[in-house]
Amino acid sequence: MMEVRQLTFFFRGQSEPVLKNISFEIPEGKITSIIGPNGSGKSTLFRCLNGQYKPQKGEILLKGIPISRYSGKKRARHLAMVYQKHPQLSGITVRELVTTGRTPYGKENPRKNEEVVDEVLKQVDLIHLKDRYMNQLSGGQQQRVWLAQALAQEPELLLLDEPTTYLDIEYQLEMLKLLKKLNEEKGLTICLILHDLTQVLEISDQVIALKDGEMVAKGTAHEVLTKENIEELFRVKSEIFSTTNGQKFIHYLF
Repeated sequence: MMEVRQLTFFFRGQSEPVLKNISFEIPEGKITSIIGPNGSGKSTLFRCLNGQYKPQKGEILLKGIPISRYSGKKRARHLAMVYQKHPQLSGITVRELVTTGRTPYGKENPRKNEEVVDEVLKQVDLIHLKDRYMNQLSGGQQQRVWLAQALAQEPELLLLDEPTTYLDIEYQLEMLKLLKKLNEEKGLTICLILHDLTQVLEISDQVIALKDGEMVAKGTAHEVLTKENIEELFRVKSEIFSTTNGQKFIHYLF
């Protein structure tokens, strides 16, 4: 789906690169999680992946084509991103905001646009709130609206920058279950940044670990999330346990 080749990125005026010679693939139909301590370059990487930042070295291929060759409209039909922070909006309804996700398709087929918007509102369980104003919603509901806006683009690849950070645990789990369902039932390829390593274990097919702008580990969740790697990345000791039904969770040692 997407391939990153020897990616290096500098911010203007800085002598040290934020990202250093990073290479990996985001496999089609899978969920990839990006982990790492604060300042490791995760969000910068995502802004390179979606074309917002242009790397000084290396290239990013989307479906075998350099992402720089895509027009903004064409790129938005293949790839969508949900950011960590969103503006506080008032005076716009849920449906109106989600409809903006159809912008890459123009107004050539308004009926199709309406059908897609209705479908994604159902997928994220917001059809009953479609006429509510954004400022009338809870934080978890608002995050689902932004997800619906991205899904309205009908992307093949969905990027999410820490989608659970500001949510209560109930809404965190709700969001992750929804993403897992979209992946399993719709075949949506997903790449997301997560901080909760137990959630990473639960949802990920592939995990990529960054530290100081470098990729230090890549593999399945069980290959990457070892006690040794967790201590190296986050400077904490941990134990990994399995429940009776086979689920794993991470316990941090004080």
